[in-house]
Amino acid sequence: MKIVMITGSYPPEVCGVGDYTACVMNTSTAKNWILYKSRKWGILTLFKKIREINKIKPAKIFMQYPTEGYGWSLVPHFLTIYYSLFSNVKCCVVVHEHSQLSFKARVAESLIMLSTNKIIFTNHFELKYAVKLYPRLKMRSKVVKIFSNIEGSIPIKATVDREYDLVNFGHIRPLKGIEVFLDAVQVLRELRPLIRPLLIGQVPSGYEDYFRVIEARCNDIGVEIALNVEMNEVTKLLNNCKVAYLPFQDGVSERRGSFLASISNGVVVCSTAGIFTTNEMKKAVVITETKNDAAIISEILNSSAAQFASYQINNINFLSNEMPKSWDDIAQQYIK
Repeated sequence: MKIVMITGSYPPEVCGVGDYTACVMNTSTAKNWILYKSRKWGILTLFKKIREINKIKPAKIFMQYPTEGYGWSLVPHFLTIYYSLFSNVKCCVVVHEHSQLSFKARVAESLIMLSTNKIIFTNHFELKYAVKLYPRLKMRSKVVKIFSNIEGSIPIKATVDREYDLVNFGHIRPLKGIEVFLDAVQVLRELRPLIRPLLIGQVPSGYEDYFRVIEARCNDIGVEIALNVEMNEVTKLLNNCKVAYLPFQDGVSERRGSFLASISNGVVVCSTAGIFTTNEMKKAVVITETKNDAAIISEILNSSAAQFASYQINNINFLSNEMPKSWDDIAQQYIK
């Protein structure tokens, strides 16, 4: 049985969903799956794509949506309609985002919601939101949560032995809370002059000018930058950080890879709460408000070794009880 994975982005391109796709494809379960990735998604490429995919003769298709590579193209939507309604191929779309899309994007995504044979959501909030709009979707949908694409360290270093006090990690682009992180560092400089902060990240294509602004500010306030480092190096860096401050605009959630990577490496996470923040997450995260975040972070940095160890135990419990066990676990849930 041939299985095809369709995506618009894949490493080394900078895209969170592209990274996710690579992690699934690199599992033993998916070792014989065929990757279909294209750089061109203009409407005139639709029939060419159908011909190329049909040559593979797949029995099942998994499509990742959205990705940076698709842009504003409707070709993924039309592929979903074609394979779900006009072929014998079983088509499943993995929807990473719906409720937070623009109105225009949600309207376009309705083509997928109404036509696809099956849908995988990456958290229960997105499923519930979609089912309210499309009630018949309930019988065709499942939740398969994500896993961190950054491996957890073995062993986890004791927090008191770590060199970096504060870290922010993820794609360096607007609306990621990076400016809020830097504001907190500036206040913390007055409270703790010797604080050692770090920014780890990648710059997606098209955001180079934004990065230069962030880089200049980091230089002004003494924030080290680890840019475009390999994943194993990210693991080492996170295992050397005490606190991660991740002030997401819509709150911390299970779909935030930077949150999962941080707690997988024993980092104490401070973040904001939102509609996607579960009660279980609140046991593993220190919830802050941007009004008093610097004071809270400073207080955490004063914690004893025993207090830091309790934070790390909470991290482990959350990962064990609430998230998939591995990327191979995720691939197997796709098949189920």
